[in-house]
Amino acid sequence: MDMAFYWTLGNNVRAYRMQMGMTQEMLAEKAQISTKGLQKVEAGKSGMRIDTFIQISEALRVSMDALAAGGGRMK
Repeated sequence: MDMAFYWTLGNNVRAYRMQMGMTQEMLAEKAQISTKGLQKVEAGKSGMRIDTFIQISEALRVSMDALAAGGGRMK
């Protein structure tokens, strides 16, 4: 996978998380993932499995398209 995609995805996850007023710990708990894993995603250092992507999307109430591309709407 392209590292630019990881960076975009991480930025979008961070932006939506902050828009929701959530800390990394809050999102990680709601998405049932580790805080360390979320930190890596937000830093653009790591991709994620599809199930993790779905969990983050649902926890943020944002479509997966919006997280991947940005500029989307909250559910």
